[in-house]
Amino acid sequence: MAMTSSMTTAFHTTKGMKENASKRDPKTGYCYKNGGRTPYGYKPKKVHFGKNSRGKNIYKTLWEINTETAPILRKIVVEWILGEGLSYKKIRDRLNSMSIPGPEGKLWRTSTISEMLKENRLMQYTGIYYWNKEDHNTQGKRYKDREEWVEVHSSPSYTFRKRSRSCL
Repeated sequence: MAMTSSMTTAFHTTKGMKENASKRDPKTGYCYKNGGRTPYGYKPKKVHFGKNSRGKNIYKTLWEINTETAPILRKIVVEWILGEGLSYKKIRDRLNSMSIPGPEGKLWRTSTISEMLKENRLMQYTGIYYWNKEDHNTQGKRYKDREEWVEVHSSPSYTFRKRSRSCL
């Protein structure tokens, strides 16, 4: 019974996450997020969504551009990676020498820059949101196979879809 209950809960959670990501904020047109770390250059924004059956306020999260860190991200990608072809170590050293705090307010690390510049993160900066990426059940494996990732285009002109297949 416990296993069946767990599977039912997992099914309904995934269903709710899919529904949440497929909805858009009526004011901005951007999709709602299901949690996880906000990419560098953005900040989370809670928006009022309505009330539940008990009259309690419901809030959803969007990502909005962080006016303080977005120019730094642009400089890293456009000027230093594409323009100068700098390595992650040189970018790290340059950011630290300029006393620009990292995402957690600490010194920059090479691994932080590497994570920021992975393909799926770069795609997030262009307006594509991924969820269902992480594998929490297989020891030693951080990500699920890419076919299992769910891709949501944040721009209102795109639709919610699973990798190369329409979901709606």
